[in-house]
Amino acid sequence: MRVFVGSAAGTPVALTKALAEHGPSLRGKGDKVEVTHIHTEGGGEYMHPELGDVFKIRNFFTGSNARGAIAAGTAQYAPMFLSEIPLLFRRGYIPLDVALITVSPPDSHGYASLGVSVDVVRSAIQCAKTTIAVINPNVRARPGARCPGQIARRPRGLVAARAPPSPRPSAFSPLRPGADAPDLW
Repeated sequence: MRVFVGSAAGTPVALTKALAEHGPSLRGKGDKVEVTHIHTEGGGEYMHPELGDVFKIRNFFTGSNARGAIAAGTAQYAPMFLSEIPLLFRRGYIPLDVALITVSPPDSHGYASLGVSVDVVRSAIQCAKTTIAVINPNVRARPGARCPGQIARRPRGLVAARAPPSPRPSAFSPLRPGADAPDLW
């Protein structure tokens, strides 16, 4: 399984915490889960050394939450130009099963925004089989404008969850696909 985590201000902190909490249940159930990202915010709990046997971490940019794992050898750091990363996804060098992202609430036309974290996230969600999004009311969209940072109404493979109105989502209510999701979109 290959997972992409949204970047910088768009890091889905609630989802990365949930990923780390679920990690121990994956021990001994096959290959490691490969987690790919550029700079992320939050505690980066999935990068903690005690989960090194569960998650294989690949960083293309790094921040304070990843430096310890890189120094300990439990995470890889592969520096490269930001413009080259989307090509890794699009050309299949790094196939993605899941993209974990943060979006704005959908507008009246059903479009959500990636906010300030468009960078490589757009290509990740275009290439991932499934996208899991935290809807954060503090992510702002440009009303009426269509831009590369917007996601069309109910894209293929999208599962959404509500985030509390805070700059960094710290908790969310998981939604049952098909049951609660229509209220969001």
